[in-house]
Amino acid sequence: MKKLISVIIVIFIAYSLSFYTIGKEKGYKFLDFGINFDNFSSENNSDYEDINEKDLSFEEYFKKGEDFFLSARYDEAIEMFENCLNKEENLDANIYLGRCYLMTENNEQALSIFNSILEKDINNGLPYFYIAYTQNKLGLIEDAINSYYIYLGFFPDDYAAYYNLGLINFENEDYTSAKELFTQSINKNNKYAVPYLERGRSYFMLNEYKKSITDYKQYITLDSTDYTVYFKTGLSYYNLNKYDSAIYFYNIAIDKNPSYNNAYNGLGRIYFKKGDFEKAKFNYLKSIELDRTFYEAYNNLADVYVKEKDYESAIKEYRKVHEFDNLNLYALYSEALCFEQLGNKQQAKQAYQMYLNNATEEHYLYKEAKSRVSKL
Repeated sequence: MKKLISVIIVIFIAYSLSFYTIGKEKGYKFLDFGINFDNFSSENNSDYEDINEKDLSFEEYFKKGEDFFLSARYDEAIEMFENCLNKEENLDANIYLGRCYLMTENNEQALSIFNSILEKDINNGLPYFYIAYTQNKLGLIEDAINSYYIYLGFFPDDYAAYYNLGLINFENEDYTSAKELFTQSINKNNKYAVPYLERGRSYFMLNEYKKSITDYKQYITLDSTDYTVYFKTGLSYYNLNKYDSAIYFYNIAIDKNPSYNNAYNGLGRIYFKKGDFEKAKFNYLKSIELDRTFYEAYNNLADVYVKEKDYESAIKEYRKVHEFDNLNLYALYSEALCFEQLGNKQQAKQAYQMYLNNATEEHYLYKEAKSRVSKL
C-alpha cells in the first residue's frame, strides 16, 4: 500500500466543448491513482509468449504486469496479476487487477475485486477510493459519494478525492457544493491546476463571472497549454459585457488552436452585439467551416440575416439546424417568425404549430408563439 500511496499521480483527459450557449461546458474526467511513469520505458515491454513458457516469481510477474498496464495491454496485465495472486495474496496486485478491469470497462468485476480487498482487511482505507471511482462509473452516485467520504476519513489530505466529489456535484448541477469541494481540493494542493478550472466553471454556472475569471487565470498560470480555458475566460468577459477583453481571449484560443470553432462562434456573437454584421457572418461561417454539425452557428448566422431583413436566407439557415438538432425549438420559432415577416401566413402558422407541438409551456418563447399563432 505504501508503494501506491507514495507514487500517486493523477491522470486526466480534457474534453473539447460540445456547446456553450448556457455555458455548461464539458470538463475533465475523474482523477485516478497511477504509477510513477519516470521509471517506465517502452523498451521494458514484456514478450507475452516467452512469459507463458516460464514459471516466474511473484516479483517478476508483478513487474511484467506493471509494464503491460503502462503499455495499455490490459488483458495481458490481468493475466500477470492473476499469476501474482496465485503465488501469494497481495494488496498492490489486487488494486492493479481491479484497475485493469476498470480500464477495459468491466466495472462490475472491478468493483467486486475492490470490495473483496475490504473483506480481507476492513481497516484498509485505500480501496474505498477505487470503490467510489467505480461506483460513480456504474451510476451509483450516492454510494460513490459515501465511499469517497469514508476514504477521506483515512486520507483527509487527498486533494484528488475532494476534486472527484466536486465533479460529482457539478454533474448533478449542485454548483455551490461543487465550488466548495474544489476549494477544499485547492486548499490541500494549490499547485495542481485542474481544480481551479473546475471551480471556475462552477462560479460560471452560479453567474459569478468575475470569480470564474480569477480561477481561469490561475489555471492558465499553472497550465497555459489548454486552449479551451482562454475561450472560457472570454465567455465570462462576454457575460460581463466586456467585449474587448472577450475578443482578446477568444483570439488567444484561436492562436493556440486555429481549428477551434467555438472561439469563432464566440467572436461572431460579439460582433453581432456590436452591430458589425459582416464580421459576425465571417466568424459564424468560419465556425461552420470547421464543424458543419455545430448547429448553434447556423442559428446565429440566421439571426444576422434576420437583422438584415433577409428572411429567406435566414429560413435556410434555421432549417439546417434541424439536420443536427432535430426540432430545435429556437429554430422552429424563428423560422415561423420569418414566414410571418414575409407575409406567408399559412407557412408561419404551420411553423408556429410545429413549435407549440414540441415545446412545453415553460419554454421562454411559448407564450409569444401562442399569441402570434392566434392572430394569424
